[in-house]
Amino acid sequence: MDLIEERHDEMLILKLSGRLDSTTSSILEEKIVQAFEAGTTKIILNLKNIEYISSAGLRVFKKIRAAQGPNDTIILCSVADYIQEFIELSGVDIYLPIVPTKDDALKKL
Repeated sequence: MDLIEERHDEMLILKLSGRLDSTTSSILEEKIVQAFEAGTTKIILNLKNIEYISSAGLRVFKKIRAAQGPNDTIILCSVADYIQEFIELSGVDIYLPIVPTKDDALKKL
């Protein structure tokens, strides 16, 4: 998985590409935990170029949720239909909302 970091005002936007699996999920988890510890409260995960998410990738979303403070927000955007279906079946979308585009995510935050 490749991860590109972008700042937009007070928000962190992480553009992910490749595979989010047992080998790469710890990279994402570490990056988000560090961002929260540094005071970032709004994070957008752009999954446009993610081609595969394993159950380990889904677990990292659950770990991220546990690391969130009461004022922290994470939004997923640009998710391929087949990946969004997998995320929804797991119930992750209940606490990590999914929006169609990065612009939609920016408006929501």
